[in-house]
Amino acid sequence: MSRTQKLCFARSACAVILVCVAAVSSASAGMFAHEPFDYTTGSLGSTSNGGLGWGGAWTGSALVATPGLRYTDSQGLNLVTEGNTGQTVSNAFRVFDLTSGSPAELAGVVDSGKIGAANTSVWLSFVGQYVDGASTWGGISLYNDTTENFYLGGTVSGGNRIWRVNPKESGSGTVTLDPNVATLDPALFVARLDFIDGIGDTVTAWLNPDLKATPLDVDADYSHTWSLADFKFTQVRLGGYSTAQQQYDEIRFGTTFSDVAPVPEPGALVLLIAGLVGLIGLRRRR
Repeated sequence: MSRTQKLCFARSACAVILVCVAAVSSASAGMFAHEPFDYTTGSLGSTSNGGLGWGGAWTGSALVATPGLRYTDSQGLNLVTEGNTGQTVSNAFRVFDLTSGSPAELAGVVDSGKIGAANTSVWLSFVGQYVDGASTWGGISLYNDTTENFYLGGTVSGGNRIWRVNPKESGSGTVTLDPNVATLDPALFVARLDFIDGIGDTVTAWLNPDLKATPLDVDADYSHTWSLADFKFTQVRLGGYSTAQQQYDEIRFGTTFSDVAPVPEPGALVLLIAGLVGLIGLRRRR
């Protein structure tokens, strides 16, 4: 092989490496916050400061339990998960990092120090599961400073385990997503918040969607339009009435469905090997 051919081969190999790395790293490029509860079991508190896109550690009262929750859709696709899981005790809060250069700010969803910039959409997801013997409520809420603006979670009523949603707006009460959760299997909650310029921000939510493609609005389990002038939020709450009611895990926020519902991608090494094998085959044919 001539020197020129060697140079061309080296450049092609470098290009393959860059493409493979970019393909893997871009899978969740728009995710701006993630809490996998990758902590040791025990109290969730001041040392629980992992994940992505947060402005500090958890405050309040909650637990870290094991194992972490896993979700498999109806087609057999698995949600990417890691770590352990959060478990309700009372109320625990975590604020987003909304400073200049933060993941949320770089995603373009921050306005005046809050998430909810006009003409943007924010996707959120998390996995929830009832604890055996649960008898009351728990869930994930979005707060605008100290005001609760949106809730997704569950409660037990009349002996039935229920998944539900509440926009926390006057005149709009709780809506049931699943009136009788028959098993203790994990459920995937997904919601899209659409922020418009002025009054009329909307939320669309799905329970247990398939992971292969973005779910359609016509298949949504819930939708609501707020009458608030500017629906925004600054922190998330892991809430519950008492210990060991529900567990919540893999809390994600992003700008697309794939950001918050990632499925396993081929490893960078596998992609790299495949690319290099192809180049070697091409070289031999020459």
